[in-house]
Amino acid sequence: MRTFKRIARNNTDLLSKRDVLALMNEIIEACEGNVSKACDLVGIERKTYYNWKEFAKSVKSKWTIKPECKEKVLATALMLNPIDTLDKLTSKAFNKTCNLLYFTLSTIHGKILDSEDVKEKEKLIDELIKFIEKYDISPVERLSVEINDMLADIKDECPWYNFEQKLKISTRPFEFTPEIKIKPIENEELKSFNYLTETEEKEMPLERKPERNPWSVIINA
Repeated sequence: MRTFKRIARNNTDLLSKRDVLALMNEIIEACEGNVSKACDLVGIERKTYYNWKEFAKSVKSKWTIKPECKEKVLATALMLNPIDTLDKLTSKAFNKTCNLLYFTLSTIHGKILDSEDVKEKEKLIDELIKFIEKYDISPVERLSVEINDMLADIKDECPWYNFEQKLKISTRPFEFTPEIKIKPIENEELKSFNYLTETEEKEMPLERKPERNPWSVIINA
């Protein structure tokens, strides 16, 4: 329970008011529809929950949920249904990260188009590429070592489970794209010049990058 409280305290900002209300409804369902029991379990007054429901019906209503109430609801939801609730939090956090990355790339993109200085354009393009390469890895790949350790433990405990076939089904095939290059500027005085990218024109076979499979250790064990 202490771990759930810590997770709840650190992630309440991911939840909207309606997210909290939805979690509260799930808690009530887990309590077989007993609102009083659910509110006691969470640690809020029954009247508070009914106020949330009433406020949520009005589009124009300006209502808030205190951070401590969010924390209590989230901690209780984690206790009752940890996997589903953690899945919701992970999805929220992932979408937030993607939005932040998009705005970061968009900001650099806008500066590239607005700048009239060639060297500044080149510097900004390098920055754009750096961000793309830095985050060109999935959360699962980033945790590949930890996941391999988990799968190794599970494989020892459940030797009958066909990891190899299941992982092949659940893993998306590797997709590769042709290399791109940036056309050099021939005239630095062209203020309206836009950097363009194009595929290599040489008729050379595309070099396929090695697949990054965090489960290879388990499959080949």
